[in-house]
Amino acid sequence: MIICTMATGSHLARAKVLAKSVKKHHPDALMVLCYLEKKWHREVSSSKLFDRKMLVRDIEVPNFHKFIFTRRVNEASYALKGHFLRYLMKAYPSETNFLFLDADTKLFGRMEELEQALREHPIVLTPHLLQDADLTYLQHGLYNVGFLGLRRSEESERFLRWWTDRTDRYCYANQYANGLFYEQNWLNLAPAYFDVQTLDHPGYNLAYWNLHERGQVERLAPGRYLVNGVPLRLAHFSHVEGDMLSSMNAHIGDKKNGLYVMRSIYLRELYLAGHQRLRRMPWSYNYFEDGKPISQVDRSAFEAQPELQLKYGNPYQDSSKRIERGNGKLRIVQVLSNFPNALPVPPTNQGGTEKIVYELTEELVRRGHEVYLYASRGSKTAAALMPYPKGMPENRIGSYVVSTMPKNVDIIHDHSFKSSVGRRFLKTPTVCTHHLPHRNPVKHSVYVSKRALQITGDNRGLYVYNGINPDEYQFSEEKRGYMLFIGRLLWEKGILHALDVAERTGKRLIIAGPVKDQKLFDKVIAPRIRANPRIEYVGAVGGQRKQDLLKFANVLLFPTIWEEPFGLVMIEAMACGTPVLALDNGAVPEVLAGFPNLICRNVNEMVQKVLHEPMPSPAALRNYVIERFTTKKMADRYLEVYSEIIAGRPGQKVPKLLKRGKRPAGAARIRRAPGERRPVKARAARKRQGKPVVKKRAAATQRRKATRRAG
Repeated sequence: MIICTMATGSHLARAKVLAKSVKKHHPDALMVLCYLEKKWHREVSSSKLFDRKMLVRDIEVPNFHKFIFTRRVNEASYALKGHFLRYLMKAYPSETNFLFLDADTKLFGRMEELEQALREHPIVLTPHLLQDADLTYLQHGLYNVGFLGLRRSEESERFLRWWTDRTDRYCYANQYANGLFYEQNWLNLAPAYFDVQTLDHPGYNLAYWNLHERGQVERLAPGRYLVNGVPLRLAHFSHVEGDMLSSMNAHIGDKKNGLYVMRSIYLRELYLAGHQRLRRMPWSYNYFEDGKPISQVDRSAFEAQPELQLKYGNPYQDSSKRIERGNGKLRIVQVLSNFPNALPVPPTNQGGTEKIVYELTEELVRRGHEVYLYASRGSKTAAALMPYPKGMPENRIGSYVVSTMPKNVDIIHDHSFKSSVGRRFLKTPTVCTHHLPHRNPVKHSVYVSKRALQITGDNRGLYVYNGINPDEYQFSEEKRGYMLFIGRLLWEKGILHALDVAERTGKRLIIAGPVKDQKLFDKVIAPRIRANPRIEYVGAVGGQRKQDLLKFANVLLFPTIWEEPFGLVMIEAMACGTPVLALDNGAVPEVLAGFPNLICRNVNEMVQKVLHEPMPSPAALRNYVIERFTTKKMADRYLEVYSEIIAGRPGQKVPKLLKRGKRPAGAARIRRAPGERRPVKARAARKRQGKPVVKKRAAATQRRKATRRAG
């Protein structure tokens, strides 16, 4: 048998740990490494753990330089698996069985079940979950592509041709919007077209995502474990320092469980293999031969223009031949709304949109891009500030930006609430992020969550999650016994539900945020605060005061009852190590996807969780934010969006404007922001058509009834 893996320099320590386990449990197997770098690292060339080592350029990928130049490191490593296996079948004609394993896996016993399965079937796969699977596995794929067993046959060779043909075309991050997750989803179809054996054995592919069904891990002896009563053969240590620990804390409360020992030993083996030294090694294919970095714009432009592929046989050779003009950096215009609809940046006590745009702008400047920021007077930024004239209304932002922005702009990023620039359909590529639930008729729309894309955007456009700089948030494991509500004091934000939770649990509650509905505050909120000495209102907060409130709270309450597009305060709290209990509305299931036990169906469930639910560890919460919701990840994704638009990728269909209260057939209803009134023309149209117009007093009564029902 040939057991093979692929690794970049940063994953080399993982591959060495895997190879050591292969030598222990399958000493008769040939261990082969494909090194995904331009040249050998001394730790690869000197290692005796691998029976054969080869550079990725030597595995005979057609049009290799084009293939690798147009892909980022994860896209390349995923798309190359099929090519690697095809090469090995050709290079070792006398070998019968082949097994591909991800570098972050480790063997714990001889894989007898796999050997038996390969005697009977040419293709062996193992699923992520054995008992049941939720919606995410339709998006990410049911089978673990970090484990793929093949027996040499016409069937397995036909399968590899079929799979690589699809991964060559579709294994890109931007295909996620089309329902494809790199190379994985295609394996869902494989059992229908090929002779596939599914290896339903709990001892294979133990990983953080299936601990809820395979969490019974018993340590028999050093290196020997049982999983749900059967021998452990293979464990997948993906995200061993982040998601794995979070999942263990969530699903395995017993610290004596063998999995804790197993993880500690694996981390120790990584350390001895040089992981701390190697983990930050940059990918060599991210750089031209002269050392200058390759941008995503370079990659996208080269992929989109066949004439350039003919002109430059090896695009890595000279950065002077790069596709991008100038020094490889973009000239970007960022556009915010003007005061009073927006605040100067950076914001102090409030202003989620302003904070996101400010953080994105600063990150782009740090990366060397030339950025111009249109924002309210009084703003401070490292970019070139273009302040609006005093008192300039929102409807004049578009014309002002067009008349004052610099020449040769690569892209405009419009964050204004009415997409004032995007609606002008300029020749300069323009992307519009809808931070509020407005559906503006523009060419390139971006929403801040998948839910917002579905509900507000009618699935037309893209979504990019908001991100924060975790270094700006103070972490604390110390908690001081109070619940916290931070947000605008509006009915839609769930402030009344937060008061209900405090009254029914008897816990201390601190409320912070600006009053946006004075009548609601004076007549409902203030009397309930005065009547309960354990509830305190501290007003709008920012700076160190906000940091202290977030990091010392036992729990943040987020009982939103509208289609919240994102909910920035949730990731702010988790970055400080504070858990969040939230109602299942808007983007809450996406933001809290890693901690589904924190999502509540109603106020009753939230009360019970406050009283009885064990909360995730502060470190797990912060690691979760660092892995998913940082400014760097947000900037990476936006630069991908910029690249696609600049490269001339077709934009989405422009939704029609609403006329006389109607909407296009099949279009979703537009969700307006809290406090936003229905346009006067639409209200008049309803009156002319004889349709009822809800009065304010009746609407207030309906809200009170809805609040009582939710409780």
